[in-house]
Amino acid sequence: MRNPWLDLPTAASYILKDDLPAIEAFNKKASDETKIRPDELPQPFLGNPNAPVVLLLLNPRSPEEPRKVEEPDSDLLEDTFTNLRHGTLDYPIFRLDRRKYASDTYWTEYFKDLIEKCELKAVARGVFIVEYFPYSSRSYGFYGSVPSQRYGWYLVRQAIEREAHIVQGRSRREWLTVVPELFSYQKYHQLNSTRSPYLTRNNCKAFDQLVEAIKTMG
Repeated sequence: MRNPWLDLPTAASYILKDDLPAIEAFNKKASDETKIRPDELPQPFLGNPNAPVVLLLLNPRSPEEPRKVEEPDSDLLEDTFTNLRHGTLDYPIFRLDRRKYASDTYWTEYFKDLIEKCELKAVARGVFIVEYFPYSSRSYGFYGSVPSQRYGWYLVRQAIEREAHIVQGRSRREWLTVVPELFSYQKYHQLNSTRSPYLTRNNCKAFDQLVEAIKTMG
């Protein structure tokens, strides 16, 4: 399947042409909380698409507080487009690269237990994150779907074919609807709590299996 993110504009508005009609129609009626942010870079996926562990989430989140619209810095822009094109990055989950993103601690905290067991670079190379919906909002409220989502669903099916571990972080119902193969997949793991979907030993029964898979990427 062709990667639609090859066609993403390199300056805001960061919305794919085929997705734009649905996004514009939604934003006309959406609240400030659920409105899609065309000025923010999308993140349909993050990391190495051939990683042994795949994490399923809902959508990228915008900051809670409104902020001045600014162009992303050069590192963020370059790394985001490299990621969207499945290019090569030393840290495929590039937000874990402390040389560039030392102040961005979200994913470091999210994967804290895995990093302690596997080291930072192994986690950055060994986990692939796929969002159900690719665009940012402060709170998810989008109804229906946009064409680009099908590519993310395709990537998850590819992960099943290569027998990767797949961890359900958020939105189990939505993911099972679009990738029903997950119902019977033996390496599909659910977290104990999705309200705080951190990949910790206490929150994931398959934690040790994930550690062993990720260590192969060190």
